[in-house]
Amino acid sequence: LNISRMPTTRSMAAGSRRDVKGRKTNGPSSAAFSSKETKEKNQSLRTQAQAVSTGGAKKRRRIVPSSSLSSASSSASSQIANQVEDTITSTERTQSFDPVSHHTFHPESKLKIHTLLLGTHPSIKSLSESQYYGHPMNAFWWIAGDALGFRRGTGVSPSSKKPYQLTKDLFYTNEHILPYDDQLKKLTSHGFAMWDILQSCKRKGSLDADIKEERPNDIRKYCTDHHPSIRRIVLCNGASSAVFFNRYFKEERPN
Repeated sequence: LNISRMPTTRSMAAGSRRDVKGRKTNGPSSAAFSSKETKEKNQSLRTQAQAVSTGGAKKRRRIVPSSSLSSASSSASSQIANQVEDTITSTERTQSFDPVSHHTFHPESKLKIHTLLLGTHPSIKSLSESQYYGHPMNAFWWIAGDALGFRRGTGVSPSSKKPYQLTKDLFYTNEHILPYDDQLKKLTSHGFAMWDILQSCKRKGSLDADIKEERPNDIRKYCTDHHPSIRRIVLCNGASSAVFFNRYFKEERPN
């Protein structure tokens, strides 16, 4: 089993420190296709009113469910995401999502998984969108799309109305844009699987450095019992995800 941090993963990583404009960013982690229980937990996090303390007094803030994001304008979506971010405190535990692979869509498929792509833990944006690498400024899906023949989106900033820098060098035009579910199907049909290192944690914000009281996913069981064909694990968040991976799975790295 080859466990590595590939050179391109720093630009692809949800938690990498560079966005598609080359600027430093928090970067999202990952999320998608959760089990019913996990979805309910994350939906509860987004929709429940959060008590916010202000000078000793407490007030309630209503969080709009993420299902309304599809019909909201880009500015309204931004406001909703900001509200979600404001309500996540260090005392709240967020849940990761189930792994996703070709077998998620085709349970009877005999396609063998060769590579497991690991993020650290879903960011606020990824949780609100219920998507792996859900932030539009994250480079992961832009690079994956160029490698596999699709385009993530228009690549136009909703604020400046100008295209992101990275989109100027992409091969595929807007005619090749795929919905998120189809992007997942395209990626996993080539033998890739996606998951997170951490099953749950407490964190204020989206930085890996702020993660506390984490609990790992059972990556060993996923690889050995469910998909022994996996020969490579890619840590998509660079050094930050490597810290957590080594903490719980260091003994599984080859000599």
